[in-house]
Order: sequence, then C-alpha cells, then structure tokens
Amino acid sequence: MRLIFKNISIVLSALILLHLAGCEKEILKVKEDLTPPVILTVPYNETSTGTATIFWTTDEPCSVAVKYVVVDQSDTASISGVEYRQNHQVTLVDLLANVTYRYYTLSYDIAGNYTRTTPASFTTSIDTAYYLTHGWDLYAAGDYTGARESFRQYVAYFPDNLAGLTALGWSQLQDSLVDSSIITYNTVLGMNDEYTDALAGLVVALYRDYHLNALQISMEKLLGLDSLYIFSNDERYTHRMFRLMLAESYNVAGRLEDAQEIVDLLHPENGLDPADSTTWKIVDGEDTYIYDSYQSALTNLIEYLKYNWWEAVGLPKPRFYYPG
Repeated sequence: MRLIFKNISIVLSALILLHLAGCEKEILKVKEDLTPPVILTVPYNETSTGTATIFWTTDEPCSVAVKYVVVDQSDTASISGVEYRQNHQVTLVDLLANVTYRYYTLSYDIAGNYTRTTPASFTTSIDTAYYLTHGWDLYAAGDYTGARESFRQYVAYFPDNLAGLTALGWSQLQDSLVDSSIITYNTVLGMNDEYTDALAGLVVALYRDYHLNALQISMEKLLGLDSLYIFSNDERYTHRMFRLMLAESYNVAGRLEDAQEIVDLLHPENGLDPADSTTWKIVDGEDTYIYDSYQSALTNLIEYLKYNWWEAVGLPKPRFYYPG
C-alpha cells in the first residue's frame, strides 16, 4: 500500500512540475514579446448626429482605447474596450451635432506593448430636426425673426418638406413679411392643396392684406376639411377666428344671409332679423346700440366681435364700431 501511494505521489509531482514548466515558458514568452501590435486596417468611422463608431483591426488580440476631443479644444475624452480581440469597434456617444472631432486609437497587446495611430478627424451629422423644433420654440417666445431663420435652415435641407415650408410661412407672416408668406403657402398648396396649416396661414395672410374675396375659397376649403380646426403650433388661431374672417368677407361681398349664418353660430344671442327693425341693435352689457338698417347692424356686429377677439392673435383691431 505504501508503494502505491508513493507511486501516486511521484506521478502528481511530475505533473505539477510539467505544468509549472509550461507556465514558466508562457511567462518567458510574454516577457520576451517586445513588439507592439501592427494596425492591419487603418481606423475609419461611421457618424450620426450624436455618435461616431471607430473601426480598425490589429495583427494580434488587443485591448483598446480611443482618445477624442473637439477640434480647437483641449479637454480630451477617452473610451476603452478591455476585451482582447483583433477586430475593434468603439462607439463614442453624446457627441455634439455638426461638430468636428479629432481622435486617435491605442491598441495594447497582452504583453503591454501598444500602438498609437496617427490622429484623424470626423464630423458629426447635422441635427436637422432641431431647426424645426427650435424654430417653433422661438415662435412661441415671440421671436419671429429667429424662428424664420431656424425654419429657413431646415428648408435648406428639405426644400419640399410641407411642415418646414408651412412653418417658414407662419414665421414670415408674423414677422410682417406677408407677401413672402403668401408665396410660401402657395408653394405648399401647389404640392398638397389640402394641407390645412398652409390653408390657414394663407387665409390669415390674405386677410392682413385685406384681400377678402381672395380668401373665401381657401377659407371654405379649410373649414370643409376640418370644421373645428385649431392651428396646433399657435392655438390662438381657431375655427372661430377663421369663421369671423369669412363672415366679414361674405358681408363685404353682399352675401348677408351667409354672413348672418356664421354670426349666428359664433354669437347666437345676437337676435338680428333683416325683417324686424327692432332687432337691429347690439347689446353690450348695460349698453345698447341701435342701427337704422339691418346691414349696418350686421356690419357693426362683426366689427364688435373683432374688437373683442382680434388683438389676441395679432390681427388688426378695428379702429371703431359705432351706431349707424
């Protein structure tokens, strides 16, 4: 029995010695590796708005790092990949849009040798959607000139985009470039004659130039497409405002019955009746204004409603309304 255990002990000792001998050879081999990795594929990149992915290959497994910095700045950032491999792919995130970065790669082999590549550069993509969203933010803040410039930049990238062109038209309109806005809206409607936001903008532009007959077709089409229309980017402009414009247009054109129908919808308590002269009046709280004709009463009622509603949306407020 002692002989058996002795033999087993001799075998185990031999195996341990062989294993240690192998490890020593590996250690010696690593210690003797003084050659840095060789770059087989020069780093190249693929970029988007906020990211860039760097690709390259080495002749032996390496852990890697990418150092990068915005051109003309000094705060270098770094991202590493600790797994040893030959095909490398490192993605840089949270980058600025439309900005040029310089970068270089570091590749470390298992012995600690490393290779640094020559600095290269990439430029991230432009965040074109930003121009549209930022433009509406400026519009909401009342900076129509700034909004117009932001929308203009968006349209420069997407010249046939209906939303971008319509946004440009609204900013032109609010920036007192009414004729330019009309051209822009007509461009949109030439591509899609049922684009409601462009129809609404065109109506307001024509009204500001007091082209009442010209706006009727567009207004009727807008309300036919959406009888409860509200401009989502500026909710001051509602179907009520547009109906009142149309009522004035009908009234000026002598279409009194059509104008009255709209006024009844907007202000049902008006009580005007062309056949009853006792109704030719406007009641405003404790004040009552009496008119000598139905048309005069209807005209002044429209002016009265404009007086109360117009200023909030930047439309011209009537200079007066008075009993005939």
